[in-house]
Amino acid sequence: MRENGPQPLHLLRIQAGFGKKEEKSRFERGLVELQMRLDVTICGSWQKVSGSGTPYGWNATVLCTMADYFGHEVIREAKHLTPEQAEKLLRERLWELNPAADEKKRKRFLFR
Repeated sequence: MRENGPQPLHLLRIQAGFGKKEEKSRFERGLVELQMRLDVTICGSWQKVSGSGTPYGWNATVLCTMADYFGHEVIREAKHLTPEQAEKLLRERLWELNPAADEKKRKRFLFR
């Protein structure tokens, strides 16, 4: 992704060398780990197009690095936060986005 920018999930799987169906679970485990470490995120969807230019099938999930999604400056600034500061900012943002959610549900969302 760093060299090629945002990529549809199915193309990323092939580029990473996980083209066979039996390798799908290994790829998915690695992807989940990268998302949990906040290295990559979902940044959109992409419609598959046939050779004749006709859209087909379901939209594909597009992944990108966090720096591509949020910008390199945001990532640099975030590296200087203590865990406590980061948690405080996340709690404030979550409260802003969903003021009706109770504290127990917000905690579960943040710390699964």
